[in-house]
Amino acid sequence: MQQPVKATEVKPVKAIEVKGPDVAPHDQKFEDEEFDLGPHPCCKAVCGCKDEFTLHDQVMHRSSACCWGCNTLERDFPYAELSGVGPNNACGCCVGVIGVGNGPEDPVLQPGCPCCCNTQLVNDFVAAIKKRISGRGDMAQLAISKKIASDVAALNVKIDAIMAHLNMEAPAAPVME
Repeated sequence: MQQPVKATEVKPVKAIEVKGPDVAPHDQKFEDEEFDLGPHPCCKAVCGCKDEFTLHDQVMHRSSACCWGCNTLERDFPYAELSGVGPNNACGCCVGVIGVGNGPEDPVLQPGCPCCCNTQLVNDFVAAIKKRISGRGDMAQLAISKKIASDVAALNVKIDAIMAHLNMEAPAAPVME
């Protein structure tokens, strides 16, 4: 007859709380938002210029044209490529946006130019972009990497506790040649 298996006392392992940085989760879905950062409506009528941005879930789409379509730009910018996005003040009262995929020929976007005092539009646009950059850009990828590293460290602690409980020694580290 077999002897009953004797239960051994198991010491509880202290739980490890893992806290990640406060960023938008990578699986969060963003609704599309549209912004018209082109010139003043009177200027649009004269030169046919436009500068429109559509903020999609993964990319920012820029659609701009001048001279009734003779000079156009249609381009998508992944949020990870955008850096230094922020408001910019010029001449004290004019506000603009920098860091949104504008090249040297267009260093600062000034919505409503020449009457570029639309601070609310600039602040709303910058806030929407920064929210997406935090959830989709390089900073989000870095936060995800840190969270994974923290999770692996927590698992290593648990494995060490289990091995100690079973009176097992850790295997030797592999030798890299």
